[in-house]
Amino acid sequence: YSLLEQHDSLVVKPVRGGRGRDVHTLRQDRQGYLWDGERLTWDSVRQHLDRLQDHIVMEFVQQHRCAAEVFPHTANTLRILTMIDPDSGEPFIAAAMHRFGTGRSFPTDNASRGGLSASLSLGDGVLGTAATKLTQSRQLTWHERHPETGTQIAGRAVPHWHQAKELVLRAAEFLCFCPYIGWDVVITEETPAVKLIEANDYCGPDSLQIHGGLLRDPRVRRFYEHHGVIQSR
Repeated sequence: YSLLEQHDSLVVKPVRGGRGRDVHTLRQDRQGYLWDGERLTWDSVRQHLDRLQDHIVMEFVQQHRCAAEVFPHTANTLRILTMIDPDSGEPFIAAAMHRFGTGRSFPTDNASRGGLSASLSLGDGVLGTAATKLTQSRQLTWHERHPETGTQIAGRAVPHWHQAKELVLRAAEFLCFCPYIGWDVVITEETPAVKLIEANDYCGPDSLQIHGGLLRDPRVRRFYEHHGVIQSR
């Protein structure tokens, strides 16, 4: 309760797990409390909290307006995959994408829950067309604009992209004992502008592969060969 008084918005999430499962938002405004967008009394909020096990409470990060314009109801994160080069021992970025929430994925932006994933140019941070996997036809659906807000996605540049790359590479070097990490990053309008949300040992390669095969990069192929994931040519 004291944390909510300080920050107004919190995230309650499991200490382990993935795909956005069992992640909740808790907000306070003049009218009371919102649990995943639903108006509740404090007693009802307490009942939700009492049922949770092995969860942590985190400050809600306010994202940059560039991402909020696309979909304002979730934190829209970058997923950046780093690997440690087995020959040089240096980290490198293997792939990246920008995720955007939808009404279906709320309160998270996870593609596995119906969110969008947009391709992201590693060089200049410009977004390409976004895809969603969870459709009635079980086919990929492509969007240049967000299907609910109508805001343009393709061609949008990610603010502070070079700063984001530098941060995840420094973090990957620090955690070099874990050679494969999928970083969730939020761009904000604060200083520093880039916030690391979490590090994942399973990065969701299926979502990244939508936008281009990972093995096209010789460094990535070498990494997977070194660790016995694929056979050497």
